Amino acid sequence: MKPTQADLALMSNTPVEMVPMLGEFEPMQRIGHRFLAAKDGLWLEARRPWGRVVWPLAHQDPMVRMPFGALTPDVQLAFELPTECIDQFVRDAKIAHPAEVGAAVIWNSRTCTVRYHLCETITAGEGHLRERWPELSEEESVCIDLHSHGPIPAYFSSEDRKDTGSEMVVAVVVGKLDRNEPEVAMSLFACGVELSMLAPGSRLVDMNGWGNTCQR
Repeated sequence: MKPTQADLALMSNTPVEMVPMLGEFEPMQRIGHRFLAAKDGLWLEARRPWGRVVWPLAHQDPMVRMPFGALTPDVQLAFELPTECIDQFVRDAKIAHPAEVGAAVIWNSRTCTVRYHLCETITAGEGHLRERWPELSEEESVCIDLHSHGPIPAYFSSEDRKDTGSEMVVAVVVGKLDRNEPEVAMSLFACGVELSMLAPGSRLVDMNGWGNTCQR
């Protein structure tokens, strides 16, 4: 193989690493993502200041033995789902109905707290939204991306999925806002992988290991 300098830069930023068969697997420490060659195939590991995902991407043919170690799917978040933020968004979405509206929940890695931010709407209608994203400080990052669907059902469209790109974020869609009980769809997206989440108020994952991530 003869990689170019651009190839080497890409490999450095998003490496493919082998999971040790005999040694100890060390979780990713930096913010970003990498691919892992494991015993049963290719895996993704993504990390943000507020969470970490280890998830299978492609399974290996079991007849072809790979000299790598095994992994277990793992999702960790530094926060429980903030129901008060989602409730506030439902109220804001009802005010904007039938036009769409967007908001963000922002994680502060210094204080280990979240805050709600209603995005400024540039243009909006039924099935259309252009919004201004919040300005963030160095210790802040968006952990939940919310938008409404007005009177139509809550679901993730192909455009919604495309918009997540290589980001890692909890995405929330609220729909059927013309009813007393709107619909809510919620998934964790990690570099194109979609993991369906539980309803607001439920604890999704074990958050062990995140107690020391705050910059105190």
